[in-house]
Amino acid sequence: MARIKENVPYLFIHPSWRAAWCWERVLQIMQAWGREAYALDLPGHGSRYHEIERVRLADYPRAVAEFIQEHDLDCVVLVGNSMGGLVIQLTAQEIPERISHLIWYMGFILKDGESVRDVRPPEVEGGFFTASEGNKIPVPPHAIIREKWMQDMTGEEQTADLQRWQPQPLAPSIEKADLKRFYSDPRVQEIPKSFINGVKDVCYEWEYRKAWDPRLSGNITNFTYAEVPGSHCCFNCHPEELVQAVIELAEYEHRGEMYAKERLKRRLLYKVQ
Repeated sequence: MARIKENVPYLFIHPSWRAAWCWERVLQIMQAWGREAYALDLPGHGSRYHEIERVRLADYPRAVAEFIQEHDLDCVVLVGNSMGGLVIQLTAQEIPERISHLIWYMGFILKDGESVRDVRPPEVEGGFFTASEGNKIPVPPHAIIREKWMQDMTGEEQTADLQRWQPQPLAPSIEKADLKRFYSDPRVQEIPKSFINGVKDVCYEWEYRKAWDPRLSGNITNFTYAEVPGSHCCFNCHPEELVQAVIELAEYEHRGEMYAKERLKRRLLYKVQ
């Protein structure tokens, strides 16, 4: 297995209701392993929570692009989890010349004109979104998060994590994403792409286990693939395995033939068209 990239910076994009802090353990391991790695608070999150009422979808990729430019980063590996998956799609079409690899870790990969709400299951649509106030989606019930999103963390770890969750800006979840350039720009198409699946992710009902792979991963082609043993919040419960998967996908030569066969099996199993 040949190493094809060296000295590339990594930028991790957080999911809904959280901020850069959720990548703390991942960044520590990345840096201990000699990698340059960053995470940022998106507008309306973490240190920028005060901006929540005016945040729109376009603010997310703009913030990532500004971070990359301000830190003079080049050949960046973008890693997006959950909602962060859409953010790396949007960022890639804005500054493709700065991106060397895109990695979705159980992340949303949308078609042009879709919103995050469009691809979430009915129980989420009928719950979280209808409870929104202004431009805020409240934090989901802690019992649901503990059971479905971080079930392989200890109770103490869950409690410490949940204390840092904040309401999520509503607009980025319901606005339709303009992804025409993501699918048509040759520069974006040339960026290597990878998908990481968490085999214990049950954040949606079992019928929607296919939400990440193969349903959403099927929106891209010619990508490499890896699995990690954890739940949807694997950056907390299995950070070493996640880091290893990210580095191997981004820096080493991988072939996709085996996953192409496995994806066919998954499509038959889940009856994905």
